Amino acid sequence: MKKYNVSEKYVLILGLLFLSLYSFGQQERSDLEAERKALEQQIKNTTSILQKTQKNKTQTVNQLQTLNAQIRQREQLLNSIDKEIKLITKDESVQERKIKETAATIKQLEARLGHALQASYIRSQIQPEWIHLLSASSISEALSRWVYMRQYKTFVLGQVEQLDAQKKQLESLVAKLEESKKSKTHLFKEEAKNKSEIQDQQKSQQALVNSLNKEETKLKSQLKASQDKKKKLDAEIARLIREEASKMDKSGLSSSPETKALNAEFSSNQGKLPWPVSKGLITDRFGEHPHPVLKGIKVQNNGIDILSEGNASVKSLFTGTVASVTKIPGYDYMVMVRHGLYFSVYSRLSRAVVQKGDKVSTGQVLGYLGAEEPKLHLEIWKDKTKLNPSVWLAKQ
Repeated sequence: MKKYNVSEKYVLILGLLFLSLYSFGQQERSDLEAERKALEQQIKNTTSILQKTQKNKTQTVNQLQTLNAQIRQREQLLNSIDKEIKLITKDESVQERKIKETAATIKQLEARLGHALQASYIRSQIQPEWIHLLSASSISEALSRWVYMRQYKTFVLGQVEQLDAQKKQLESLVAKLEESKKSKTHLFKEEAKNKSEIQDQQKSQQALVNSLNKEETKLKSQLKASQDKKKKLDAEIARLIREEASKMDKSGLSSSPETKALNAEFSSNQGKLPWPVSKGLITDRFGEHPHPVLKGIKVQNNGIDILSEGNASVKSLFTGTVASVTKIPGYDYMVMVRHGLYFSVYSRLSRAVVQKGDKVSTGQVLGYLGAEEPKLHLEIWKDKTKLNPSVWLAKQ
């Protein structure tokens, strides 16, 4: 077995450590690149939605919410780009250090090989190998000399191969460093472009806020009418969920193995559920938050509102059973799907294509949004508790 001295062990450990850190860095960078590309695609998809709302000459809170939502998307993209730039910079410092170490190793190998070849040449000039062998005092000494010469040649060839491998490694490291620098330059350009886009959108945002502020009385009236409709929706959803929960308790279905399995499966998909529409922009978030225009006024949302394209199909988030299909004034059709003790609720459908009691699968079409202001209101409940749908949906 080959024995390593202390210095050889130290070099080996450092090499393995470098490879593991480099591999981890590459994976992290790959994840960030995937995240950035997903955000870029998301912005591309929602830009068309934003442009359609801006074509409407009547300035509305809906336009402002749409604009605010895309600004948030662009800020997420900037954050992702910044993380990627920092990681590339960190990788570059590791690569530069490895390049210096490899260059130093090549220099040492070249010096060692040069000395070995020079010594070999001098010996061959003073006394050729065959004379050196014949001048031995015995066959045993001649054999020893022959073995030494073979070992010396093997050593020199090994040094040549090692030098060649180190040079190839250096070329690879330099190429990767150049690639990293090009990637970083591209990201800096993307960062500058998105900062400019955000600044332009923030100017539009402020202009829209200023315009809407002049219509405070009208906005308050619209808000009251909207809240009245919302109260009816909230009350109906809460009533239907209570009814379903009561039926399940009485029938023993709530504690059945089938329900428990479906609960576990739904729960394990938090952050992975598919979007109910192919292209969408969350314009109104979950929970209580300030009104986008009216100062001092807060609005409550039991779910999220997703602005999509006209006549977009609305699909089920998960496998389940349709618990209700109801028409609610101001929210058109509302479809409720039960997934064990979880419920997903889809409102503002202009048309529903399922009926109560239907079994549905993940991604199955439940209905369609209207052509005008196609905004889906989505809620997720666990038994009688409201959940934030944004936490459950997969990143677009």
